[in-house]
Amino acid sequence: MKKTLCAISLTLAATAIPAQAIGIDQMIKFAQDGEAVFTITNNDGYRQYVNVLVADVDVKNGELTYTPYTRENIEKWSLQVQPPRAVIDNKMRKSFKATYTSPTLNEDYDKVYQLTFAPTPYFPEGEQPGQAVQVAIGFAPLLIVPAKKDQPLDFDMSYKSGKVNIVNNGGSYINVLMDTCPVTAVGEERDSCYKVVYVLKDRKLSVDLTEQMKAADKLRIEVRTHNGDFKQDFDLSNNEAVSEK
Repeated sequence: MKKTLCAISLTLAATAIPAQAIGIDQMIKFAQDGEAVFTITNNDGYRQYVNVLVADVDVKNGELTYTPYTRENIEKWSLQVQPPRAVIDNKMRKSFKATYTSPTLNEDYDKVYQLTFAPTPYFPEGEQPGQAVQVAIGFAPLLIVPAKKDQPLDFDMSYKSGKVNIVNNGGSYINVLMDTCPVTAVGEERDSCYKVVYVLKDRKLSVDLTEQMKAADKLRIEVRTHNGDFKQDFDLSNNEAVSEK
């Protein structure tokens, strides 16, 4: 099973990727000692040329903004990916190592990046496909370099009309778990009654709940920081709001 994530909302989910496809091991990773490895698998039927693009991710007015790495801002780059491009044969996989290269940046705050893995079918000169080739869909996972120390929780959360609205006023990202599952729920059943979201500093996020979660009397909520130094557990009912300062 492959993991996918909607980069716009930082909402984590798990879905199966068809066997005939380009796959990735995870759509969000957290650097350890400044490093993380993404693995791309090629089951698309053709050799693929994969190019990696990097962008800084920031939050302005509660929304995500992206600053792509270009030759014009090379002096500001703080993430290196090796290799930056690669050819992956069919039925093979390739690992790409991302390294945080600017420890002089403020370590009191998280650093967030978007890595775009863009595949195109690759045929050596003179070699032609036997049939029409469809361009494979790429991936744009996120990499978070966590702050050196967890910052205290500071958030506002409300539940209304089947949505949970979250504002993270704290100094680092928060991990929010929403659960309405019975203790016996496993596998696909649990997927329909459980959500995990990562909310960046200053981010305003609205999370749509599944129909099963909407039908529950209340949500069991757990909010915690990266290392778990700060944690809050509570129940949240419809038309209810909670603040932590």
